Amino acid sequence: MITSRLEFVVLVLTIIALAGGYSAFLPGGQYAYGPQMAVEDISEAGDATKQALFILVYALNAALLLRFVRPRAWCFIGLPLFTLLLWCFASTTWSMLPEGTNRRVVAVAGSVLVGLYAGLRFDERRLTAALQLAAMLMVIGSGLWAVAFKSYGFDLDGYMRGLFFHKDAFGEFLGLSILVVMYRLSVLRAPLRPGLLLLTGLIICFILAGSATPIVALAGTAVTFCLTSLRQRSNGIVQSVAPLLICGALAAAIFIGADLTGTLAEVLGRKSDLSGRIPIWNFVIPMIWERPWLGYGYGIFWLGDRAPGALFWYWSKQFELHAHDGYLQLILDAGFVGLALFGVSLVMLIIRSAQLGGSGATSLNRFVSMLISYILIINISDTSFWDGNSLITGLYVWAVVRINLETWRYSVLTPVFIEARI
Repeated sequence: MITSRLEFVVLVLTIIALAGGYSAFLPGGQYAYGPQMAVEDISEAGDATKQALFILVYALNAALLLRFVRPRAWCFIGLPLFTLLLWCFASTTWSMLPEGTNRRVVAVAGSVLVGLYAGLRFDERRLTAALQLAAMLMVIGSGLWAVAFKSYGFDLDGYMRGLFFHKDAFGEFLGLSILVVMYRLSVLRAPLRPGLLLLTGLIICFILAGSATPIVALAGTAVTFCLTSLRQRSNGIVQSVAPLLICGALAAAIFIGADLTGTLAEVLGRKSDLSGRIPIWNFVIPMIWERPWLGYGYGIFWLGDRAPGALFWYWSKQFELHAHDGYLQLILDAGFVGLALFGVSLVMLIIRSAQLGGSGATSLNRFVSMLISYILIINISDTSFWDGNSLITGLYVWAVVRINLETWRYSVLTPVFIEARI
């Protein structure tokens, strides 16, 4: 598989857009007056400038998909994710704000389209190369922006957010980038000096951002990376199941071991209520049981002063735009039906990744295991999965498509080659 330079450049620019590295250049993209300003300025119609940007990004990816990929290959997205996307579209019919749902679903469909295209055209080597280049551009750009415009490059608490809307978005991207650079250095044996130089810049920005969630996600991913050394003994099963086990253990520690969680939060420099997350969860969980199966309609729970989530702002004066838990947010958006569809997709991904464990797709399997660990863990206390215009959504779809594609190649093409040799 050979990708053109144009495809590579478009992918890098798409990564930057989905990560949120454009916020500093949009009107109102970075607030210097606190979170209440962001909530008050929510528009149910959306940001026209941002919409124009992503229309361009998705149009470029769609054009390349149509140019280089046969339509029948699109089926590698898999039935569970395709059904989940259709289910989100269907939620327009019971949404409390149908127009908002329709707009948000189009945004998540764009992220899915990017993941589908990237999964069919970019293997783990080319994808991580694009991610690394995007990381380099964001570190340099964010550093220059923070120096030139301190009141925007740093938030009100003094944490660095660079070119991003929020320090958590910046920290999430930095954590992912650290993971990618370490993978390229240790597994793909990429050039050492430029890799270490970029890694140093990423770590400095990561410390200045002060985002705690990616620290936990990186720690869990490091455990997964260590377990990948057991591949030969486990035939790929351990490294494939590890992300789910680690995520489950951390989730249990957070939701069951409240005292331990509070202590850990204080160690990381956060309040014992996980920087306001526990009050959000205490509000969200009863709201879930009001509409458990269908949800409130995709993407509208926190959309403006007519949305259900507005009650939380009025009661607590804590201004949040999501549930700070990707799984709870998915239930709010699409009900337990939506969560079940995601669960089926995840289980199929793990099973097929385990099946590929002994096929020679070692570097792919290790990267997918690390990537899924990071995604699953970071969504325990943040919301970035199955979100519109989201890099994490695109990368998850990439992993599903890539594993499905490699499974097909191994199961269909390998017997043909063996038969030809005989």
